[in-house]
Amino acid sequence: MNDHGTTTVERCAANETRHVCAYATPDLRRRLAGCPDGETLLLSMSRIGGRANVWRAAAVGDDGPSEAGAGGPDADGRPRASS
Repeated sequence: MNDHGTTTVERCAANETRHVCAYATPDLRRRLAGCPDGETLLLSMSRIGGRANVWRAAAVGDDGPSEAGAGGPDADGRPRASS
């Protein structure tokens, strides 16, 4: 996570990079901030806005329901600090 609270994740299945800028809960934000570079996990997320590559993290693993209808399927990601 960078100084602005953004976490960059890689959606491995689609070879795309997403920028997570909002978090469903403060605990989820802390959990993602503590992930080491290269860690693989299941991350449920939804798109924020219509055009930018900006996402909201909803849950990690079994923490909650998928938001597949709101911005794409669950993404397996490798959190790493963005620069």
